[in-house]
Amino acid sequence: MLAIIENGLPKPETSLTITIAGAETAGLIAASLLKKAGLNVRIIEPNNRVGG
Repeated sequence: MLAIIENGLPKPETSLTITIAGAETAGLIAASLLKKAGLNVRIIEPNNRVGG
């Protein structure tokens, strides 16, 4: 776990799209880490605001 925090997530071998349900703090952080790892990220949020 510490290696992921220090080095980030490993780059994927294929193009993937990840869908995250919820634009609260955890969802936005996860999306940011996945995007930095080279993945396509889609966030869905039923409310008209983000952040919980």
